[in-house]
Amino acid sequence: MRILITAGGTFEKIDDVRTIKNTSTGRLGQLIAEAFDDVEIDYVYGKGSLLPKSNVNLYMIEDVRSLEKTMDHLLSNHEYDAIIHAMAISDYEVYSVSTIQHLASLLSYKSEAEVYDILNELPEDLNRYNKIRSDKNDLVVFMRKAPKIIEMIKSYQNTYLVGFKLLVDVDENILLDEAKLLMERNDCDLVLANDATSITGDHHVGYLVNRDLSYDIYHTKQDIAQAIKEKVMEL
Repeated sequence: MRILITAGGTFEKIDDVRTIKNTSTGRLGQLIAEAFDDVEIDYVYGKGSLLPKSNVNLYMIEDVRSLEKTMDHLLSNHEYDAIIHAMAISDYEVYSVSTIQHLASLLSYKSEAEVYDILNELPEDLNRYNKIRSDKNDLVVFMRKAPKIIEMIKSYQNTYLVGFKLLVDVDENILLDEAKLLMERNDCDLVLANDATSITGDHHVGYLVNRDLSYDIYHTKQDIAQAIKEKVMEL
């Protein structure tokens, strides 16, 4: 059996020393990997994330585009019995950084449509590939929608896919509805739905939702990891 696990978070570069980073530590992914015995694991992780102590094949990524490239390589070259996509991925990527002064000069007397066109094609007026000088009073960071990595998985191969849905301070019914939507949109076989307000260290309330929308509730990362492992090993 061979499985692919993604874990940790991505970060998007503003310049060579500044980033917009996800707060994920990769702890749950670490525990999921460690739960498996005698299984070959390709482990894709965000730079700086916690790593499993077990023997896995490591693939470090930084931003969404490097994750996309790594996933393309792995999915094109290996067949997986299951993919556990636990990584917290940025929904947006940085495409330009500017200043208030520059924007004011570009946007003067422009219509809403013209403003959109200017921002969509905004040239780099600051050098993002070195350190932006700190004498700027204001920075304006522009981000656009990043590719959804989970959407690409089933287009490569028909594998058992575990998706993850994280919301913040929502009703249980909303959380389960969002898990259902994630499952339908991406052909997931299992979804872990969780609320950030119910996660503290290894205390982690998670709803593990099956294809038939039945679910089980767990209260620690260790229990979640074990439950996912048992589901995968039933294949």
